[in-house]
Amino acid sequence: MARDVITLITRDHRELEEMVDRLAKEPEGRERLVGEVAARFAAHGAAEEEHVYPVVVRAAAGVAGDRAGAGAVVPEAEGGGADVVRGAREHRVAGEVLGRLCACDPSSPGFDDLLHEFVDVVVRHVREEETRVLPALRAVVDPAGLERLGEGFERTRVAWLRRSREDAAGRGGGSGAPRPRAGEGASAAEERGARGRPRG
Repeated sequence: MARDVITLITRDHRELEEMVDRLAKEPEGRERLVGEVAARFAAHGAAEEEHVYPVVVRAAAGVAGDRAGAGAVVPEAEGGGADVVRGAREHRVAGEVLGRLCACDPSSPGFDDLLHEFVDVVVRHVREEETRVLPALRAVVDPAGLERLGEGFERTRVAWLRRSREDAAGRGGGSGAPRPRAGEGASAAEERGARGRPRG
């Protein structure tokens, strides 16, 4: 099984898409499933922001990775910095919508509206990431470097998932991700839930 970071991220995207599709089509079990989507989304975003985005930003700034020489400007990565900023912002927006979705009664009419809003943000984010960010990453990092990034990405992702499940078990089940408190978005809940989380 390929362990390079691009394969892992793309696989994660497909799994999240499949889970969101089930969430839309299977009303029974929505509460458990939305918790799992929240946990996986938080883990995925944290791993990308820790391991992938910094590499693309450095490449876009002209400090190229393993494939190009140190200090070389890599044309394929020039737009990467703005793409990464947009990607991180999309993680926050989707996380905030997901926080509201976690707090919403799955049988209420507002649940489907929030689910559609979340899906719209995620679809846009995945498309941009797979057509711009990941190709920029491939342009500046050699295959061995992509494998190393994949190891770090997976360590962080698994640590986040483990922590989310431990938090859920400590709360007596429910969502696999920290629930937002009143007036707090999912990003604040994720931060609260991430305190003390294992670092990759």
